[in-house]
Amino acid sequence: MTTAESALAEPAAAAGWPALAGRAAAGVLVPPVVVLAMLLAGWWAYAELSGVESIVLPHPGEVAAVFTDRPGFLLRHMAVTAAEAAAGFAIATAVGIAVGAVVSMSRHTTQGVMPWLYAWEALPKVALGPVVILWLGWGFAPKVMMAYLLSVGVITINTVTGFRRLPAELVELAASLAATRWQVFIRMRFWNGLPQIFTGLKIAASLALIGAVLGELLSATQGLGFVIRVTTVDTPLVYAALVLLAITSMLINSAVVGTELVALRWHRHTNH
Repeated sequence: MTTAESALAEPAAAAGWPALAGRAAAGVLVPPVVVLAMLLAGWWAYAELSGVESIVLPHPGEVAAVFTDRPGFLLRHMAVTAAEAAAGFAIATAVGIAVGAVVSMSRHTTQGVMPWLYAWEALPKVALGPVVILWLGWGFAPKVMMAYLLSVGVITINTVTGFRRLPAELVELAASLAATRWQVFIRMRFWNGLPQIFTGLKIAASLALIGAVLGELLSATQGLGFVIRVTTVDTPLVYAALVLLAITSMLINSAVVGTELVALRWHRHTNH
């Protein structure tokens, strides 16, 4: 490619990024919205035809009425839960990737640490709830901590797995080029492990929301978990809170998937 062609190609590539991000967002958001519409239709049909009592399964219209009557109340508590989950997830992402990168640098370290990571994942985190409350009190911090505790393990495990899973031909290529360990990590292990890391992030995003809600169910004065705990008699309100939790989970997961699509496409674009 000539200099003139390169000069023309670079602005075109730059101009294409908004369209790329838009297509990625549409590809991430549209399918879940379609599935949600199908689930709502099935819910409406069952509630309409089965004759089930409203206190057991409210009609979608009753739940919709809660959204129209108390939108500010619901959105305020949704924002609290989303903030707790996002904060815990962000901290878990930073810690999990950093720890995973360090552990993956050595085969012996990986062999020594990975069994403990799996043991941590097997631990029922709900048992840690009272301890976290004892440490951090009843405010915002214990919910963030619960979100962090539920999500950090899976991120770390997938990071180690992704960084260690380097094809043999790339290892031989690095050795033939006398590449340093840092060069191998930056140029090979990181990008080769990125898909596995994002697999862990997508799982951890949902776990972070579960952790935040778990913290709210144990001790809270706000958040969707708090709404569910204190309003169990008002079934339509409980179901409205559950719908918002599902939407919150979908939004967090969509943000992770969208980031994955853009990052991996950017990597492929810059290497071709």
